[in-house]
Amino acid sequence: MLATAGVLLANAGYFLIAAVGLATALAVSAELFTIVKWCGAAYLIWIGIRLALTSFSRADASPLPAHALKALGQGFLTQAANPNLIVYFAAILPQFIDPDVAAGPQFLILGISSIVIEALVLCLYARTGGAINRYGMPTVQQWISRMSGAMLVAAGILLGLGKTQNDT
Repeated sequence: MLATAGVLLANAGYFLIAAVGLATALAVSAELFTIVKWCGAAYLIWIGIRLALTSFSRADASPLPAHALKALGQGFLTQAANPNLIVYFAAILPQFIDPDVAAGPQFLILGISSIVIEALVLCLYARTGGAINRYGMPTVQQWISRMSGAMLVAAGILLGLGKTQNDT
C-alpha cells in the first residue's frame, strides 16, 4: 500500500505538470488544444498495443521491498522515472475540459477524481495481483495485460472519434 502511495504522489506531480501545460495550450489556441487531443488519442492506442504485445514475453515482476519507506520510495521512483506519464495525462485531460469554462476548477476536480479513483484501482489491483502470484497463475497476468491493452486501444479510438466543443 505504501508503494501505491508513492505511485500516487508521482502521478499527482505529473498531473499538475500536464494540467499547467494544457491550460497554457488552451489559453493560446483552441486548435493547438485539439491537436494535443488527437496526439493523446494516438498515444493511448500506441501504449495499448505495446502493453498487449509485451504480455507475450513478460517475466514475473520482482516483489516490492519489505521495508516500508523503501516501498514508498520505490513506488515513487518507479513512477517518477516514467516521463511518458506527462504525455499520458496530456492525452486524457483534453477530453474532459470545456474550453468555454474556467480551466482551473476543472483541472482541480479532474486531479482529485483521478487520484481517488486510481488509489482504489491500485489497491484492488495489488490485492488481485498478490492473490494471482500466491497461487502461481502467470497466464492470468498475461491475459489481464492483453485486456488492458485492448481497453486502452478502444479508449484511444473512442476519444479520437468523440466530439468536443473544439471540433465544431
